Amino acid sequence: DYESFTGGQRPDDGPPAPLAVLTAAQRITAQQLQEKLAAAAEAAGGGAADGSAGCRDTLQQGPLLLDVRPPEQFAIMSVPGAVNVPYLRFDQRFAEVLQLCGAVQPAAEPAAAEKHPAADRPAAAVGAAGAAHVASGGSNASSQTKGSVERSERAVYVMCRRGNHSQLAVEQLRAAGVRAAVDVIGGYEAWAAQVDKGMPIL
Repeated sequence: DYESFTGGQRPDDGPPAPLAVLTAAQRITAQQLQEKLAAAAEAAGGGAADGSAGCRDTLQQGPLLLDVRPPEQFAIMSVPGAVNVPYLRFDQRFAEVLQLCGAVQPAAEPAAAEKHPAADRPAAAVGAAGAAHVASGGSNASSQTKGSVERSERAVYVMCRRGNHSQLAVEQLRAAGVRAAVDVIGGYEAWAAQVDKGMPIL
């Protein structure tokens, strides 16, 4: 249906107003993304000069291109090498996203029952790991997945159709400790205008 395809937008909504929740240092242009992907492909031992071919193998070890559009759009067209985690499922899949980003969750403190094995306490009484929450403006953090991370060394480039959901995703990632996460300004519309003029925009 239309709303699923557009990520919740209704037919009469019109284009959403552009957001501006990140600093200039936390965003790059589509042209800059192309250059970074091409450089990563070359450093990994090959790839197209335009950064659009041979990216999939490169991104598994180098930068991560995270596509947060609805899966219906991703199935039709995407930048080669992109990994799809829809923004509307970001909370549910946040632990997976952190792993993709190369983030490391800090080890949890042993629960009381684990510190004192002799204590006869049911397993259900043991506190859950990762109870820390990220409180960032506009972020709806999940209590099970949004704990801070110790480090994230992988460059993470986030795209959506126009650059709104990608900004929100980057905001959440950076709040969780993924400091290398950046937004691609204008998303796929900018990629089609600046890099691949033959790419359809859905």
